[in-house]
Parts: sequence; C-alpha cells; structure tokens
Amino acid sequence: MELSIVDKKYTWYKANESAKTILDKVFIYEEWLKKWPMSKQHIQLRVVSENCTIVVKSMVKDWGLKPFRTIDAWLLEHGFKVWVNDKWKSYLV
Repeated sequence: MELSIVDKKYTWYKANESAKTILDKVFIYEEWLKKWPMSKQHIQLRVVSENCTIVVKSMVKDWGLKPFRTIDAWLLEHGFKVWVNDKWKSYLV
C-alpha cells in the first residue's frame, strides 16, 4: 500500500515549475503499519535536482521500556520491595 503524503503535493518540478507531478512514492507492507502506525511520507524542499527528497517519519516514538522511578519514602513502606519484586518478575522480557 502507498504511504500517505504530507507537507507537499508533488515530488518533481520542472525547473521553471511549469510542470509538476508525483514521480516518487513510498510503498509499505501492512506489517510496517502495525509497528509504526503513524508513518507518513514527508516531501522535502528540492535542493539540487528537480526531484524532492522523501523522508518517512512516524509520529509515535517508542523509546522502549521506561525506567523505574520511585519516591524514596516508598522504600520505607512495609511490603513495598516485595511488591516491586513481584511486578518485575511478572513481565516477560
């Protein structure tokens, strides 16, 4: 399937911009969208040639597992360390 385009409409312009069209496209598998559901084609400004660069970006940023954070006072709470240990063991990594 073709990935959605944002920002600009065309990927190719004639030098004087009297003609423009979409020459370049990004196609993906459905599995790609399962991993990066917010992916889009971003057409950049042309710099050297008549063709524009296309960058694929996903708005969802998954940085992986989040670090465990706590308030030090919780460490004094009865059963807190056991509860945390049980939670850590319940995750499959």
